[in-house]
Amino acid sequence: MSKFPSISELRSLSIPELEELADQLRTEIPKLTKEKKGHMESSLSVTELTIALHYSLNTPQDALIWDVGHQAYVHKVLTNRSDEFKTNRQLGGISGFPRMAESEFDAFGTGHSSTSISAISGMAMENRRKGLPNRHVAVIGDGALTGGMAYEALNFLGSTQLNVLIVLNDNRKAIDANVGALHEMESYPEFFKSLNIQYLGEVDGHDLKFLLPTLKNALSYDRPRVLRVRTESTSLEVEPSFKADLPFHEVFGQAVKELLGKHEDITVITPAMLSGAGLKASKELYPARIIDVGIAEQHAATFAAGIAAAGGRPILHLYSTFAQRAYDQIIHDIALQNLPVTICIDRAGLVGADGPTHHGAFDLAFLSAIPNLIITSPRNGVELRNVLHTGLQHNGPFVVRYPRDTEARFDAEGKFDTLEIGKAISLKEGAKLCIMSTGTMSRRALEVAEKLEGEGVNVGVMHHLFVTPLDKAALSAASKYNHWLVLEDSSRGGLTSLLSTWLHEQRVDEVRLSSIHLPHEFVEHGTVEELHLKHKMDSRSVLEKCKELLHH
Repeated sequence: MSKFPSISELRSLSIPELEELADQLRTEIPKLTKEKKGHMESSLSVTELTIALHYSLNTPQDALIWDVGHQAYVHKVLTNRSDEFKTNRQLGGISGFPRMAESEFDAFGTGHSSTSISAISGMAMENRRKGLPNRHVAVIGDGALTGGMAYEALNFLGSTQLNVLIVLNDNRKAIDANVGALHEMESYPEFFKSLNIQYLGEVDGHDLKFLLPTLKNALSYDRPRVLRVRTESTSLEVEPSFKADLPFHEVFGQAVKELLGKHEDITVITPAMLSGAGLKASKELYPARIIDVGIAEQHAATFAAGIAAAGGRPILHLYSTFAQRAYDQIIHDIALQNLPVTICIDRAGLVGADGPTHHGAFDLAFLSAIPNLIITSPRNGVELRNVLHTGLQHNGPFVVRYPRDTEARFDAEGKFDTLEIGKAISLKEGAKLCIMSTGTMSRRALEVAEKLEGEGVNVGVMHHLFVTPLDKAALSAASKYNHWLVLEDSSRGGLTSLLSTWLHEQRVDEVRLSSIHLPHEFVEHGTVEELHLKHKMDSRSVLEKCKELLHH
């Protein structure tokens, strides 16, 4: 085959031709894009399954949803996007995840796990109301089946007679090892039967001679049912990337390892992100005190609250984008009861190529609205270690927010300092204009201020290591400036809103407030540098904004 067939062409191929196509896809897709190893391996492991589903279904009329979506590359190439695939996850290119706006074959957008069964159930119910004969398939991995939302959906689905086929892609592979009783349980038939969902057995996901007739049979039913498909992960060789500096998550992991050695009452909880959190070394040293609860952010937060209520000192690690899933638990179970849980919000701000489903754009806004929370945003590894240490001594909930970024000029091991809570840091004194910043954006603020100093202009820089509570004394002193320019890697509702409210409440009319922050939209994918440039958050744009304000 000289090119990839269209879906209509695919449905006319013989089994030997489909097998040839599968081999071609496995060979050619990795050449089309520079890609994350995990996403590529997940996609190639379902090559035959993807072919079989599109062969057997009448997509896009029939709905096909890929849970999480990082296994959908073969699906994308087969659905008229092979020419565009070289732009995968690049600025202006196609997304690494299914998106409804991108193709009619993407029945539902995904990115976060365990959503597919709920979505496909809703589509099936609406199509039944309309009297449409469409078929509905959700492909969910055994890793995503650890998520509580999937169980909620299964519990509902079993009470219906909806025409939904769940394809359980069982490859025993997730970002980290799957955990939980169901993963250990081989009695899938009994489990699904207890939910009134028909279990149709299992099939080799790489043998099209058996997979195609098995799928044809599975699609002939008109009720909720599950087909378990066994697949093997495709292993890829990837060039190791050289990192001159420690990423923030590795600084966090090293600090946690040291703190676990100093304090016996610390327990660390993460929802299926051991390696991403930098916690694997600590897990080997302290296996009983590093708890991976699976894809279960709600449980993780209240589990941490329970440990704190019993006198322990839990560290709850969450990616910013997944902390959204635990918002009620952070409010109701942690903050309302003022429990000493140290909440570490990883991947805050823009994360790059994963795009709008994974950017940590909203955490400052939604966390700063919650009473009792101390919120910190360190600019470097030294501050990260110190606020983590300080948080573990605080008798209440304490948030440490840090980005997916590299930390420069930092010795990984060293002493911990206890910080004064709520203290801002004046990085530079100036006149007329003060840049108010937080997190790693304070580095950019200082860089811009130093460039201006080289041009004979002095501006101030105040680093808000503590976003809440604000340093009221420092703000009062900074009222001498004519302009405050807020610089933050957050959506509206973050530091800018807090400072605006303070100025209004204190009736400080002499200071004009301007802001550079993430736009009020879902920011697309691209490198962090490209996105900062696009949204005028780069150093040059900040410099130009400062000059504009200084001339008014």
